[in-house]
Amino acid sequence: MLAALAACLAILIPAALGQNPPINPPPGFGQVPQGAGACSVEKSCADLAPLMIRSALGPSPLKDNLRTLTGSTGGSVTGSPAAGRAVAWAVEALRRAGVDEVHTEKFTVNRASGPVEFENVVGQIRGREKPDEFVLLGAHLDSRNLGTEALDNGCDVAMVIDAARVIHASGNIPRRSIRFVLFTGEDRGERGSRAYALAHRAELDRMVAAIIYESGAGHMTGYSLSGRKDLLAGAREAMEPLKSLGPTEFTFEALGRADDLDFVLEGVPTLVANRDAANQVLNDGAASGALDKANISELKRNVAIAAVTAYALADAAARIGHRQTRAEVGQLLKDSGLEETLKTEGAWTEWEKGERGRQP
Repeated sequence: MLAALAACLAILIPAALGQNPPINPPPGFGQVPQGAGACSVEKSCADLAPLMIRSALGPSPLKDNLRTLTGSTGGSVTGSPAAGRAVAWAVEALRRAGVDEVHTEKFTVNRASGPVEFENVVGQIRGREKPDEFVLLGAHLDSRNLGTEALDNGCDVAMVIDAARVIHASGNIPRRSIRFVLFTGEDRGERGSRAYALAHRAELDRMVAAIIYESGAGHMTGYSLSGRKDLLAGAREAMEPLKSLGPTEFTFEALGRADDLDFVLEGVPTLVANRDAANQVLNDGAASGALDKANISELKRNVAIAAVTAYALADAAARIGHRQTRAEVGQLLKDSGLEETLKTEGAWTEWEKGERGRQP
């Protein structure tokens, strides 16, 4: 009992004091794991996940990060001075979380008033065996309206940053890399994720999965697998250590509702967080921006789920699924109904011409 408590405190106290925990494995996590299993520890991910969950649910900078992001940064509206402040803050927050490789990636959007430059924030924990392969954990940094948009999407930005802290604090390095990406331009048609997919197209064959969180801290029930039933077995294995938290449901709709769309179009395995509709009601409309509507307990639970899912997929012996060919993506679009959505929203022509998505 005392040994377990000491292990937990070794993880949580540095975070509570606002310090970066060391990369050396703290007591209770063991050495950099060798062997097989979803998390490459001696037996299975079950040896590592409980400590990661405890770290996520315990004392952390999560609420302070959310308050800073939605308060002193002044919101994060695309193209506004506040967006620049939010980007700069996010870079430093990821570094404080223990992510060594942090940078911004600029892209330009042509608007009626002229070209506008945006920046995605990208951090990486480099894998120990296959560092060129990677799992992406992402959320969008910008808000649609001025003000403290805590639920769209400050909560998930703070969640991604804290998931990075939890993974780093574990002292374990996954087999593959994990990238933490905060997209801008989401409210302008998912411009940030589209720009990221385009800029990194040459390495998308090495992208294991995109895990996308969108809008809010509602109770998470599991993931949508974006029309791909072939991902189910790998997703279930990754989520097995999270049974105590209950996110065990998988759906197969491909809605293209946020920053997942361009990864789906590129054929990359894509998991999108599902939340209870009853809780999601709070996330809609201008009133949803209030910080007091953010359920911190649920948000910490989301941190635990995101951290363990990303680590498990990055460290699994086998990848969760293959990158689909253009023909396979085309069939998915038809079978899932996403083809009609793209036509309605005016993106179908870009797909047909090969301007967007997996190349012919």
